[in-house]
Amino acid sequence: MKTYRLAILGCRARGTTTAQAYDAHPRTEVVALCDLLRERLDILGDELGVKARFVDLDEMIEQTRPDIVGVYDLSGRQITLISDAKATAGRQTLSWDGRDEQDHIVAPGLYILRVSVEGDALTRTENRLISVVY
Repeated sequence: MKTYRLAILGCRARGTTTAQAYDAHPRTEVVALCDLLRERLDILGDELGVKARFVDLDEMIEQTRPDIVGVYDLSGRQITLISDAKATAGRQTLSWDGRDEQDHIVAPGLYILRVSVEGDALTRTENRLISVVY
């Protein structure tokens, strides 16, 4: 059974809870953490045994590749997951139709796009703000 490797951006309450949930799941492995505060990185990294810790998102992305792409609202609530587990090496294109997991159109506003890609040695995650406008 495939294990999905992922990285977490933000080690505050929601990021910590998310990381702990993924860490406890038998098919996921948290391989990297990113936060601006080294203390939060070290607390969560030590708890989960994650050695790859970053204060720079771009650096984390350069060194890791994710399996999972997630869209989150600004409070950190997951809106939907977009994934193509069958993707092969090379450039990939995924799209999102602006709908949540219940197939409802989301409200206009800012959302967080979280991309996770698995590599041979590492998993890479990147978060970016996206705007939804109608």
